[in-house]
This record gives sequence, C-alpha cells and structure tokens, in this order.
Amino acid sequence: MRIILVGVNGALNSGDQTLCEATIRLLQETFPDAKLSGVHRNPELQSIYFPSVEWLTQIGVSHSLNRLTRRFVNVGGLAGAAAHLAFRSRNGAMLSGAARRTYQAIANADLVVGCAGGWLEDHYVSIWTNLLHLSIAAENQVPIFIAPQSIGPFRHRCSRWLARRVLQKTAGVTARESISMEQAKELGVNESRLRLFPDLALFEQSADHEQAEALLRRLCGSDVPPLGGTTIMPWSFPGSSNPAADLNDYLSKVANTAKLVYQKTGLKTLFLRQIRDARGHKGDGELVQKVAAMAGDCGIFAPDYLEPALLRGVIARCQVFWGTRLHSNIFAATQRVPVVAIAYQHKAEGIMNMLGMGEFVVRIDDFQSDGLAQLIAEVVQQREKWRGVLDQKFAKIQPEWEQLKAFLVHSAGSGSSEKGCS
Repeated sequence: MRIILVGVNGALNSGDQTLCEATIRLLQETFPDAKLSGVHRNPELQSIYFPSVEWLTQIGVSHSLNRLTRRFVNVGGLAGAAAHLAFRSRNGAMLSGAARRTYQAIANADLVVGCAGGWLEDHYVSIWTNLLHLSIAAENQVPIFIAPQSIGPFRHRCSRWLARRVLQKTAGVTARESISMEQAKELGVNESRLRLFPDLALFEQSADHEQAEALLRRLCGSDVPPLGGTTIMPWSFPGSSNPAADLNDYLSKVANTAKLVYQKTGLKTLFLRQIRDARGHKGDGELVQKVAAMAGDCGIFAPDYLEPALLRGVIARCQVFWGTRLHSNIFAATQRVPVVAIAYQHKAEGIMNMLGMGEFVVRIDDFQSDGLAQLIAEVVQQREKWRGVLDQKFAKIQPEWEQLKAFLVHSAGSGSSEKGCS
C-alpha cells in the first residue's frame, strides 16, 4: 500500500511538528506494512525529524532569495500541474523532475492523507498548493482522508470553490472542532464521511520533566519562582485597515497583561518560543524576546527553541498558561495546566470548548489587558477545579484514538472500492 501525506507544515513549529508526528504514528499503527511518503517544501529538513518517511518536493516550490523569482516558480509550477489535471494526466510529463515525481506519486497512490492541522483555510497562500495536491488525487480517483483539521474560513470565492470541489470527493474528513464540522457540511461534505475527533496533539502527552527542571534553573537560578506561561505570534490581522498598528497594540497588551498577572497572582510569566530557526527561515525568538523585555521584571524570556517533549515539560511547571499559539495551549492541557486562550481563529475557541474551558477565551482583536489578567487570576484561584475538568475530558479523549483508526480504515476501504468501480 502506498500512502502519500500532504498538507504538512512540518518541523519548524513545535505544534506542527507534533501534529506531523501524530499523523505519521496514526498511519503506521493503522497500516503497518504501507510505504509512507510525504510532500513538503523542504524535504531535506523533514527527513531529519521524520526519517521513517520518504519525502518528496512540493510542486511549485522555490528557495530563491528573489521574491519575484519565487513567485514565478510557484505560479508556474502550480499552473503546469493544473494543466496536466485538465487533461487527466497521471504522469505529469511536462513538469520538472522533482515536481513530476511528486505528481506521479500522488496520482498513483493507494491513499492520500491530509496531515492534521489547520491548513484548510485561505489566510495562507499555501492553500493553493495544498488544494492542488488534493486535486491531483481526486481527479485520479485516489481515496483522500483528511486527518483532524480546522476547516475555513474561506474569504475568497475561488479558494472556497476549489475546497468545495475537492472535499466533496474525499473518502473521509475529520474535523477537530464543531465550527469546522459546520464549515465542512456547508462545503458539501457528505455527513456519512464526516466525523468530529480531537486535535491529534492531544494524544501526544509525553514530557521531559528532568530537562525542563534543569532549564528553568538555568533561567531562574536555584529558586524557580511561581510561573505562568505564554506564547505570542505575529498575527496579520486580516481585514484590518492598519494591521501593523493592531499587531503592536496586541504585543503591548500581552506585555501589560504579564505585569497585571504578577500584581494579581504573584506569578512571573515565562515567555516561550514555538518556532525554530532554520536555513532561510527566521524563528520567533526576536519577537518573543521583545515582548518579554516590555514586561520587565514580571517576565522571563526562554531564548531556546524547545523540542515538543521538553516544551511540554517546561509548561507543566506553570500554574496557568495563557498563550496565543494554539498548540502551546494544547501542550498545557495535556499536562493538566489550566488554560486561558487568546484566540486568533475559530479553531482556538472550538478546542477550548472541547476541553471544557470555553469560558476562558478572549479574541486577539478586541481583548483588554485588565480583562485578560482577571480571567487568568480566576483560573489560578480555582486551579485544582480546572485540573479536574481537564482530567475528566482527557479520560474521554483517549479512547478516540482507536475510533479514529477505525474510521481511517473504513474511509480508505470505501474510497478504494469506489476507485476500483470507476
């Protein structure tokens, strides 16, 4: 059996890294004899972190430092593949070597799986590449399974049309929160092929507590103070008339919240990274350091990118976590650390509802520092209560791993049957 994994964001972000690890584990446990390949813009980097997978080059990718050259290659590659699709080609004969191999691998696979995550929305330009890869599978009648995903919003008519066209041909779609379930139904996904399952990072709970303790002692000295934790992100504020001003306002409010949290609870805020540095890619260290400095003595900056298990171990030492990045919040929940979320998309609200903490969500575009700090203080005061709520939720989440595997097998089988009858 040949399985191709698409929609992979990969190893630069600890949340995406965890989702990729979990998706690979899901596939290997479900189909232990399958040959697993993945598609990514940087297959060399992926091979370092996920060596059990054969990595292929994304169609239309360019690493040129010249922006115009990158755009030309991106558009040219996508257009060439789209032309092959129009003629129902299985070999991508006119594409370049790497793109041709990827096209052929997808068109001739036994199953194409969309990696778990939040890439089925058009805030990012990568939506076109992801939908193209899925379209190659769909037009060649290869069964498609979408691992637990946030779907939408689609702001543009063209991307919504193409997403609808692709998703209606899937063998199985799993959404990771209820809002995405509704989005999938609106896009025409047959309800018999649609299921709600938790974000896959919720099944990855291992934590390196020993190294975490050593790291905190290096940062804080032998007497580690009571901690809260946070992550930040350079959100683009789509639709804003002045996104740069909105971003600066958000960063200032995060720093001010850290000060208010210290006043109200005595907790110092640990500012953590979630994006690594790599060749040609700048991580989030500079931005996180900037906001930690704005928080003054109320904040502690952790300068290193931490691998997921170590990051979970560090977060486990916090009494509360109030992050913007979705998966740092999920990491906290896996360690039974109560969460207050700064939501930038509906996926954060949906997952917080699933965790039983939906009342502790503020929106990135309209929260105020004093209100957020008050929510954090309330959670700290009732910390044991919320730890108990998380325990109860995870007791229900854990069995869903086997149910997800069963739905994957069912979807792959029904898709293969349809392909064989065509």
